[in-house]
Amino acid sequence: MLCNERMVVASWHCALPSFEKAEKLGIVKVLSYPLAHHAFTRRYLLEEVEREPDFAATLNAHDRPTWQVEWLDREIELADHILVGSSFVKQSFLAEGVPESK
Repeated sequence: MLCNERMVVASWHCALPSFEKAEKLGIVKVLSYPLAHHAFTRRYLLEEVEREPDFAATLNAHDRPTWQVEWLDREIELADHILVGSSFVKQSFLAEGVPESK
């Protein structure tokens, strides 16, 4: 995590505490999220399980606990900007309704 008085940059799944404090202080929040949006990934993996049930045990990344999904959603909600790793990742966020302005 990089932090100064004007901006905090934090990685997905560990940004929430910093973002909550930064929100109160009016600091810009940048979320580094190099992977596809978690809801997009879950939906994709569930489709794969339906197509290939024999591989279901290997595709268990869709089994996140509710608290974890809420945590990830809150990080995305609080982020002013999201740093993504590719155009595919960007499209996954847009498909989940995240504004392109982020």
